[in-house]
Amino acid sequence: MHPRHRVNRTPLFLFLFLVVPWVLVPAAAAVQTTADWTVMVFMNGSDLESNGMAATADLLEMMRVGSTDRVNVVVETLGTSQWYLDGIDANENQRFVVHRGTGELRRDLRGDRETRESFADLAEGNPRGPGLELVADGLGSRALADPETLADFIVWSMEDYPAERYALILWNHGAGSVIGFGADEQHEYASLSIAGIQQALETAHAETGTALEFVGFDACLMATVEVAHALSPFARYMVASQEIEPGNGWDYASSLGALVADPQMTGAEFGRIVADSYARHSRQNDDGFADIITLSVIDLARTDRVVEALDAFVEAAGAEITADPQSLREFSQAIRRSESYGNGSDESFDMVDLGDLAAEAADAYGREAEAVRAGLTEAIVYSISGRGKADASGLSVWLPYRDREGVEENLAQYLQATPFTPAYREFVETYARHVFAPSQPVRLLSAEPEMHVDEEGDEYYTVTVARQDRDRVLAVDSVLAYADPDHEDEFIILGIVNEALYDEETGEIVQYLPDELPVLNGSPISFFEQNASDTTVEWTVPVLLNGEDVDLVVLLDLETWEGDVIGAWPGTAEDGEVAVKDLIRIRPGDRISPLFPWVGGDEDEVEDTYVHWDEFVVGEDGLTFGWDSAPEGEYMFAFVLTDIHQLETYSDFISVEYSYGR
Repeated sequence: MHPRHRVNRTPLFLFLFLVVPWVLVPAAAAVQTTADWTVMVFMNGSDLESNGMAATADLLEMMRVGSTDRVNVVVETLGTSQWYLDGIDANENQRFVVHRGTGELRRDLRGDRETRESFADLAEGNPRGPGLELVADGLGSRALADPETLADFIVWSMEDYPAERYALILWNHGAGSVIGFGADEQHEYASLSIAGIQQALETAHAETGTALEFVGFDACLMATVEVAHALSPFARYMVASQEIEPGNGWDYASSLGALVADPQMTGAEFGRIVADSYARHSRQNDDGFADIITLSVIDLARTDRVVEALDAFVEAAGAEITADPQSLREFSQAIRRSESYGNGSDESFDMVDLGDLAAEAADAYGREAEAVRAGLTEAIVYSISGRGKADASGLSVWLPYRDREGVEENLAQYLQATPFTPAYREFVETYARHVFAPSQPVRLLSAEPEMHVDEEGDEYYTVTVARQDRDRVLAVDSVLAYADPDHEDEFIILGIVNEALYDEETGEIVQYLPDELPVLNGSPISFFEQNASDTTVEWTVPVLLNGEDVDLVVLLDLETWEGDVIGAWPGTAEDGEVAVKDLIRIRPGDRISPLFPWVGGDEDEVEDTYVHWDEFVVGEDGLTFGWDSAPEGEYMFAFVLTDIHQLETYSDFISVEYSYGR
């Protein structure tokens, strides 16, 4: 354990009171020594700071408000290879009190014009003043992943900055219920697990006897029932996002400004202000990002009812799945239809919306599902969500479903480092054992799709599933590809075309080809559906953005099929485990090259390889989504079936004559 390092802040008048108590004024006229709030910001800068100045931006927002005699704002800095603010040392943990001020750019960075101008833009409008006051250094380089690092910060804050209420904000990347919080650049990108967060809060509570009023995660994917359960003995409210967050994160100037103006507010009231200002901040700073954000304010005292209902729900589901394989299919279909978070074109965190899952499974588990939803209604005291997240209930849960390759490692990590109920832990083991059991792919009567013409002269294609496998089919899609004229048996995937029609009784699958395909600024793209609600559908589009591999997030209106490009998401951070807290705004001058999955050699195997289309430059009108015809040429078509074990079966790819607007 690290030695405690505290600064002696005992005021002189307190010393005099201990020695000569009669010199003090009467109690009614005594100076207030305890603030209303102490806000503790545990700021793991990581690549968000070293590559993008994001932590500096939020510190400057805090400096627009600063501390007062009734609200203390204290920060511990750690976990990045470089800080942009002068006076912060990347080689050790440091603690600061935030005052009103501007701060200064590090001297060795002032010669770089672009950096200097970016810093000036961030600091514009800040009041004159000292900014950050260093109050504790010499701490050494402490690891984020060590629970004692966080525990010591909490205890130090409570002892040196006593208050009636305490807020703890964890600032960085997030990865949900399996990996936890943050990626420490100084310590091999290690994260603080959910068990580690719980241990830190338990240690601090044991030493101080004080509960936290508010725990917030300015990070991706942390609004989960597992996190809420872990925090509930030690805090009153939790504020977190189910979905990824844009790089601008929370609005500290607005939220702290409101707290300073009304320091008597409760954690629930402060959480509501954080949520509303976050939504407003996203609308003002990041174009369409507000369409896909989420933030929840959770009453942790009421999460027990959610957890108890979830246990009953999965106990019923687990018993059915074990007794009847068809129940596995029904439950998996409910997961597939549910909203989920942190999904990219080729990755998933398997974070499923708990309320939406209960709604989708209501036909099979009505009483248990309704109890889950009722518990959520009681525990979620406030939430915001963009129009693309209409089904967000406020809390997610980890369910191993999409990430077949990572399930063994993720399950082991979950069971080791995520403190949750025995019933749910047993269920995820049972479910994973059934879903990812060794199995043969679904068989087709004929692997080659047949072409037909309907009464109106429109072409459609069919395949038929073998009788013994018809009840194993979970979903059916079709794939449209563009053939490489220079290389036989090689082609690139344009996208997954609308979900095909499947008749389980006959085994027949039917797909019409669309008249048009999506384009960005006239360029073809590949596209992958991630979430759909009654009004919108969310796609990811893999591209190179200025040479970097990202997914564009596109939100489509299901009534008009018009689409908006929300921004670009890099996926996981350099450690490959936590979700990057950044949605990148597309700007004029950005270079974009669409990426397409490549198929070659064995037609039954889609390789994890991408090829890129011709690069184009974004103009002043921005990046425009539309529908258009593609260049004439040879196209390839295939069905792809997903079974209850998450195995995919591809039909043969056949050549189709496909000219748009025909």
